[in-house]
Amino acid sequence: MAIKKKSKPTLKEVMGTVGMLMMRINKLEADIANNARVVDEYIQFKDDKDDYIKFLKEKLEIDDKDNKETEKE
Repeated sequence: MAIKKKSKPTLKEVMGTVGMLMMRINKLEADIANNARVVDEYIQFKDDKDDYIKFLKEKLEIDDKDNKETEKE
């Protein structure tokens, strides 16, 4: 049995795939921006920014290595 070689995609197929990827990336960027906006609006609505920041500091480990370098300068 002969092994069939896979043909390389044509330029048109590659361009179509790249176009679809670009559309999906743009949609993800828009979704992320909208979600961030919703969270910001909710925080302003509840007027508890300080409590939210305190909650995040407790739940997440924030990597502030750059902050320490900035304070030294």
